[in-house]
Amino acid sequence: MRNIPFILGAVLVVQLGLAGVLAWQQNEAGQGKSGPLLSFDQAAVDRVVIDQPDGKSLTLMRDTAKDTKGKTGWHLAVGYPVVAGRVDGLLTSLADLKRPWPVATTADALKRFKVADDDFERRLTLEAGGKTVASLLLGTSPSFRQTDVRLAGQDDVYNIPLETADMTARAGDWADHSSIALDEQKMTQIAVGGLVLEHRQPAGSKDKAAKVWQLADLATGEQMDAGKVDGLVSALASPSFSDVLAAGSANAYDFAAPAAEAKVTMADGKQITYTLGKTKDGQDDGLEISGHPYIFVLPSYASAPLTDVKRDTLVNKPANQQAAPAPARTNKVGG
Repeated sequence: MRNIPFILGAVLVVQLGLAGVLAWQQNEAGQGKSGPLLSFDQAAVDRVVIDQPDGKSLTLMRDTAKDTKGKTGWHLAVGYPVVAGRVDGLLTSLADLKRPWPVATTADALKRFKVADDDFERRLTLEAGGKTVASLLLGTSPSFRQTDVRLAGQDDVYNIPLETADMTARAGDWADHSSIALDEQKMTQIAVGGLVLEHRQPAGSKDKAAKVWQLADLATGEQMDAGKVDGLVSALASPSFSDVLAAGSANAYDFAAPAAEAKVTMADGKQITYTLGKTKDGQDDGLEISGHPYIFVLPSYASAPLTDVKRDTLVNKPANQQAAPAPARTNKVGG
């Protein structure tokens, strides 16, 4: 009987020990291996390369000059600026990734998870001073914002909170479109296709802020097609481009015989010229904008508002000039 307290105490110690081991195992299972998935100096990274399996590749480079806050931005390989904070945000997300337990550890699983050297969804390479500091292969996505990845040179496959779609090799997805955008309210005139449109106060209106786009020679009774006009103005004020090339680089765009030319006049008198060059295959067009040393690649739908400019498409005919509806047909039974 004297040994009962001792035995009960020993049992309690064993139970507490087992509980501690179980808690540690559960914690390890939830957090996986300790430490970050990638180890790199975020401030030192000066080049990011994104490769796609179709052969497309995009290079993002850090600016050498700092802004007034002491920060550096990023640009495409041709020099065009990238959306502010976009690359730094990606690097921060990568640096914050923790290394979980692997979902696969054998070389034969790489194809299944699409993280093999020759079969992947994305390959992300970080460089600093000309040296690769991190390389990550992104593969299948088992659930929303979850991606299977592998570190280059290793066999372990991990499932991490990362979205492959956020890392495209399409320059237009990273480029700062606002760098060539115009303030539509400060645009005063558009000359295109032999037509001149003016941004002015409509006749009879006392509201100076209520300006509309009208043809300079708009006749009495004629009305502008607001939808077509808005499409033209938007195509010039904020071109929707998919890629950016260096001006003068070898390309198939015919600027010698442009498909369209437009000139925009701003409120301060500044004029911007737009020249559209088409390709032989007609899949996309090249746009040159005065003051910018680049060629902006436009999908055909984005350049259509510039090539389809005609008076008949911009102006709605007066009601008395509308085509009369065809007479209704009458079906007679018998002869």
